[in-house]
Amino acid sequence: MSPSSLVAFIIGAGANVGIGVADTLKENGYKVAIGNRNAKLKATDDDYFPVQVDAANKESIFSAFDTVTKALGPVNVVIFNGVCPFRDFQ
Repeated sequence: MSPSSLVAFIIGAGANVGIGVADTLKENGYKVAIGNRNAKLKATDDDYFPVQVDAANKESIFSAFDTVTKALGPVNVVIFNGVCPFRDFQ
């Protein structure tokens, strides 16, 4: 599978670590979705696909995956960078 057909989704993508990882993935040919509560980062719309997601809410995460999959294709790489202790997450 070529990198250009790969999709990465970063949940909890902040302006520091999240964007740094997104930049590296993008440089290696990945289509990158960045998810956070506000769906706003210091990145141009052409660079990333912004998605609003609450990392503490499993329905929000499932909905965000649906949005990313419909827009970019199946997600191959997931990075969970959110601060959220899950209990009984099923």
